[in-house]
Amino acid sequence: MKEAEELIHALRTQQVDAIVGERRVMLVRLKQAEENLKSSRDQWRALTSYLLSVRENERAVIARELHDEFGQGLTSLHLGLSWISRKLTPGQRPLQEKIRSL
Repeated sequence: MKEAEELIHALRTQQVDAIVGERRVMLVRLKQAEENLKSSRDQWRALTSYLLSVRENERAVIARELHDEFGQGLTSLHLGLSWISRKLTPGQRPLQEKIRSL
């Protein structure tokens, strides 16, 4: 009878050890999954930050290009109107004044 009890105790101990081992494996896998998730979140944040930076840089480039193009166009228009104003006759005074007001 004692041998049977020892055998049952050994089997139960083995089962408990197996369950504990499985739990440890599950905990290790859970930790790995948490680390992978944290790494993914960090990568996502870095990518989002990079994309925002790229977007802001592109906006700045576009703003500079628009500023330069409009500046050149307005300068050209101003020079053209000045030239026209100088070519007008004294009888075209209202037109000269309109050009100056622009």
